[in-house]
Amino acid sequence: MSELISLPYTNRLIIVIPTCNEEKSIGSIIKQIPRNSGLETKIVVVDKSNDNTSIIAEKAGALVVKQRSGGLGTAFRMGVEIALRLEADVLMHIDGDNQYDPREMPLLLEPILSGKVDMVLGRRVLQYKMPFIKCVGNKFFSWLISKLTGLPINDAQTGYRALNRKALNALLTLKGDYTYTQESIFIAAKRGLRICEVPISFRKRVCGRSFISLFRYPIKVIAILLHAYIREVYCNGSK
Repeated sequence: MSELISLPYTNRLIIVIPTCNEEKSIGSIIKQIPRNSGLETKIVVVDKSNDNTSIIAEKAGALVVKQRSGGLGTAFRMGVEIALRLEADVLMHIDGDNQYDPREMPLLLEPILSGKVDMVLGRRVLQYKMPFIKCVGNKFFSWLISKLTGLPINDAQTGYRALNRKALNALLTLKGDYTYTQESIFIAAKRGLRICEVPISFRKRVCGRSFISLFRYPIKVIAILLHAYIREVYCNGSK
């Protein structure tokens, strides 16, 4: 695994973890986060739980911010706003369900810290057999985002990402409350940000619950993308 590189303009890393009843995994995730980056690192848990997730996260050293309403899109937007408020140079976003490996953060941070790109997406390499309907949905929306952006996106739904400050400022315009994954890529691409993917491992969920419903997901995502398309292509393009 590669080591992190430090650059003069980058010294503050905010790691944001959205959680929803992840008391069984949050402590382990925080514990596994690399501490040898040479960056000033702060962990923020955006929590929408009714279990002990917040208590465990605070004991592990994280700043906990309660999410009162909305879905994963709201949680991500809160993370972006918090990161900018804390004057972060880089935001690392990782889901709190232990499906992603925190020890792989250097893989996502390296392209950001070396100045190659503005946003890094963790392209999931499955360690288990994903349900068929979810697999089809992932492939379809990754194809759709590729067509809309002109970029070869293999995994538009990944919850493991790294963003620099330029990307954070661009994504303040996110509107979707249900999810952020496809909309954030679309906006970043339309704003001319540099995006890349790096392969990361992906494990089966063992605790907690998803913010999203597979039945509502396609309709919600298409509506979010349609609104984003109108804003970015027609409204911003006409200015």
